[in-house]
Amino acid sequence: MKTQIKTLLSQKWVSWAITIIVVGAVVFGLVRIIARDWEKITDYPWRINGWWLASSIVLNGLAIAFSSKIMHRVIKAFGAKIRFLKFLYIFWLANIGRYAPGKVLLVVGMLVMLKRQGIDRRITLSSMVIFQGMSVLMGGVVGVALMGPAFLKEILPAIPGWIIVPIPIIGLIISFPKVFERIINCFLRLTGREQIEYKLPLRDWLVVLFAFVVMWIAFAASFAFLVKAVTPLTFSDFPYVGGAFLVAYVIGWVILIIPGGLGVREGAITLLLSAVLPRGVAGIIAVVSRPWTLVTELLLLAIVALVYRVIMRGEAVIIKNDSVSKKVANGSV
Repeated sequence: MKTQIKTLLSQKWVSWAITIIVVGAVVFGLVRIIARDWEKITDYPWRINGWWLASSIVLNGLAIAFSSKIMHRVIKAFGAKIRFLKFLYIFWLANIGRYAPGKVLLVVGMLVMLKRQGIDRRITLSSMVIFQGMSVLMGGVVGVALMGPAFLKEILPAIPGWIIVPIPIIGLIISFPKVFERIINCFLRLTGREQIEYKLPLRDWLVVLFAFVVMWIAFAASFAFLVKAVTPLTFSDFPYVGGAFLVAYVIGWVILIIPGGLGVREGAITLLLSAVLPRGVAGIIAVVSRPWTLVTELLLLAIVALVYRVIMRGEAVIIKNDSVSKKVANGSV
């Protein structure tokens, strides 16, 4: 039965069918919320502040660039040698692949392009698993910490607020190298995937842990700036709004079959922001957050490509539909 389910999910039409159903359901829900609250939306005191908007894009871009630096440190800790600027270009070119179901193109893209730079496939795979796992874990921890007890009141009103206190502590324990390695390999074993080896030294683990906290706080602040750019958001609501975005981002990421968390993230943002904003307004902001993220990522990729190819005189690194790509995808490289 387990093998049959795995085989069924591996078929492209099944992945696309699930994606269309989930995204369609979320989009329908968002449209319904916006339509129902349209009068409140039109009466809401909207505003556009260019300084807050520009600051949100710049801070979001810096946080994205910083995340690639964290990944670069992780892969170097595993013994790989590659210049940061070249890695930055490869990292964000491959990152576009997360908008494919299952985020397969992201993994294959990194494997292929780093293989061409002489980096072993197992090192790349292990580094990516560690990076993404710790990123999602710390994103959730920082997001919940920023939202505070209000997070539970919005999701599970019956749960006491003090339950929020142990969450960051549990997150730190899970992120400890030996504990994290066992959890990740247990999950990979259950899904029939290749095991990874956690080679991150304790010192690097502490540095990476701190870097993730800084990165996610920057992401949270950038989204709060975006909301402040279009609404009269009070500064006291900044932590909650930023934390809501992180939690929604993590929810969209862990649902692997949905490309880029499309629809799922927007639905979570709408639900969580409705604690501080009218639900219809929260829905509009959730919809706006997607192009805001895409524009920032594309601008960063364009800047990195320009610096790498023009100033550094580097050669473009692209994914070709050749035998190398197929071998990597099949796990034979």
